[in-house]
Amino acid sequence: MFSALGYFNNNETKQTEIIRSLLDPKERHGQGTLFLRYFLTKAWPSIAPEAWPEDELQCVTVLREHYIDREVHTGKASRPIDLWIHIDNYRVLAIESKAKGAPDQERQVEAYLNYMKKRFRTLPYKLLYLSPDGSQPSCVSITTEDWNQARDLHAAEAYCYAVSFVIGWKDARQNASQTESGSLLRT
Repeated sequence: MFSALGYFNNNETKQTEIIRSLLDPKERHGQGTLFLRYFLTKAWPSIAPEAWPEDELQCVTVLREHYIDREVHTGKASRPIDLWIHIDNYRVLAIESKAKGAPDQERQVEAYLNYMKKRFRTLPYKLLYLSPDGSQPSCVSITTEDWNQARDLHAAEAYCYAVSFVIGWKDARQNASQTESGSLLRT
């Protein structure tokens, strides 16, 4: 299966920047909120793509490397979450993107989930763990029990970035193009 992200197998930084660029509706890809909307439906499948408020999505903040305070765990001043998507007063989505062969850091995913849980008590949040094969984080990063609990609470999911997102984006774009063509023919 072809995936452009496969060209960056061992470069997590480039891979994450490509994903960030596609998710930001203000970028020059010319697709507006299409990629972001599809991505959010993977994170929250109970919300239909058209139900996401367009004005909220246009103003979304998409950051690469959102830093969290991690002093409690290691004494270090901060640790970056690969991608951070904040939809004002609506939802927060954090993304940990793993390139092929990239190891998990000690208590990394655990720290991210704890940070989000403490900071967003009333705002829905989720952590997506993207990897080449869709595997969940290793026990170095979070215990299996804690990961399963977060997943059961719909606060975390693991996905294969190539299959779950790249193919889906392509299909979403084709559907959007067909809808646009159909509406032009009807007018």
